[in-house]
Amino acid sequence: MWEFEHFIEWGLEKRPGSVVNANVMGQLRKSFVTIAELLDRQTPCLNHRDYHSWNLMIQDEAVRVIDFQDALMAPPQYDLASLLNDRVTDSVIRPALEERLVRYLYRAPRRARKCKNFGR
Repeated sequence: MWEFEHFIEWGLEKRPGSVVNANVMGQLRKSFVTIAELLDRQTPCLNHRDYHSWNLMIQDEAVRVIDFQDALMAPPQYDLASLLNDRVTDSVIRPALEERLVRYLYRAPRRARKCKNFGR
């Protein structure tokens, strides 16, 4: 819920000229609790939490990730949502590739479980 509260504070309440109805805010928080509970039931994995195109560098034809100070354990969707919604992504990732990435991440927990049991 911390991320949602951060959005409410800085994206709504402290936005210049913003006035948010208390009933609307209550409904929004209720929706956020539902989403947070759903995400909390998922197996967490290491998340970069600042996974944007400007933190991905190419070196010798390999992708290198920089800027890890905000990393923590979280649902796997977090980094994909960050990457697919950064300020330059739509100039690089077209809808067909975005759909493939979402499908790939959706299947990632099942692949991870299979890998974890590999060799047993």
